[in-house]
Amino acid sequence: MRLLVVGAGIAGLSAVDALAAGGHQVTIIERSASLQSAGAGIILAPNAVHCLEALGVDVTPHGWELDRLVVRTPDGLTIAHGTPTPEFGPPYAIARPQLQAL
Repeated sequence: MRLLVVGAGIAGLSAVDALAAGGHQVTIIERSASLQSAGAGIILAPNAVHCLEALGVDVTPHGWELDRLVVRTPDGLTIAHGTPTPEFGPPYAIARPQLQAL
């Protein structure tokens, strides 16, 4: 099947990889002349890490394994915290440009 993916961000590039691996002919279009990354970094939940691994993308040597998470308001008030559940695996922090390159 011939498919079109609009946008070459993290989601678009991941979709292209998955669809092409499934045997589809995929065209991707992007409005920017070059690939740009929005933001400095991203936190990947364990399920996202597993999905990327299924696509052949290993973030573990490039990101930082997180042993706890703390969510704060802009003024520093902690609103949630916790530790990863071992059976699911750890979350990772990674620079967006590096993830996009992978």
